[in-house]
Amino acid sequence: MLKNITISLFALACGLFFANNAAAGCNGLYIGVRGGGANPTIDDNSAGSNRFDTGGTDLMLSGALGYRHNYFRAEVEYIWRDTNEKKDKPVYDPDFDIYVGGATGELDYTSYMFNIYLDLAPYTWFTPYLSAGVGMTRLEYTFKYADGTDNYDKDNFTWSVGGGISAKMTNKLNLDVGYRYFDFGKIDSAQLHSHEVYGGLRYVL
Repeated sequence: MLKNITISLFALACGLFFANNAAAGCNGLYIGVRGGGANPTIDDNSAGSNRFDTGGTDLMLSGALGYRHNYFRAEVEYIWRDTNEKKDKPVYDPDFDIYVGGATGELDYTSYMFNIYLDLAPYTWFTPYLSAGVGMTRLEYTFKYADGTDNYDKDNFTWSVGGGISAKMTNKLNLDVGYRYFDFGKIDSAQLHSHEVYGGLRYVL
């Protein structure tokens, strides 16, 4: 009986020791890099205008510096996205009440975010997580048409929500795959959103 109790206590002590070591290795300051695709959409509800539009999926790259403690992570992130271009967009002519010619819309949008994460099963091989973020996005939209060019430049409040799964490569290195929805606010009368899918690496320093 005493032997069984001793073995059980030893196993418990070993488990606590290795769990604490895993926690110590997983927690702390980290750096992260991410890459993926951003698919922006613009909802332009202005009467008769409909000049804002987007096309296709853009390359997205980001870098982050953060801190993890148990279930929670917090980080600052810079997000660069390739120029989104929509060609041959018809232009509404209010004088004649018709769409004429073609035009090109170019959207540049880089973001500075503060993100928080909830890791639902920390210290396991696969960890689902939820994310939310707030920040600012520099929006630059250039609208080129037959008679000239219109430029719109704004710094807009931005928020995001998302989720994903993290795979533990080592106690310090994690592979993340996730999705985020971004709301960038408005350019003139048009509301700008984005759906983004990414993969990335995080390393605890």
